[in-house]
Amino acid sequence: DVEVMNWSVRVASPVAVPEPVRTEPGAAVTPPGSREMHDAGAGDRVLAGVLPREALPPGGHVPGPAIVQERETTTILPSGWHLTMLADGTLKMERKS
Repeated sequence: DVEVMNWSVRVASPVAVPEPVRTEPGAAVTPPGSREMHDAGAGDRVLAGVLPREALPPGGHVPGPAIVQERETTTILPSGWHLTMLADGTLKMERKS
């Protein structure tokens, strides 16, 4: 009799490289609220704009510091960064130059 104690399988397949998401630049979104938060980049407490993620249209952008709230998570945008909502719903954060 043969008893198998462990199986191991390795599978590989080619993966197509996705096309980059192109989003037309949109308007700046003004957060409807604000609250204090600790900003590690500034090394101090700062007043940050607070807005729900669903308030960001595709192409809409927000300068930091800001807090983007969702039911499942919160995105913290420090000073010196800006955030853009891409067409596929991704939040793209970039450091200001």
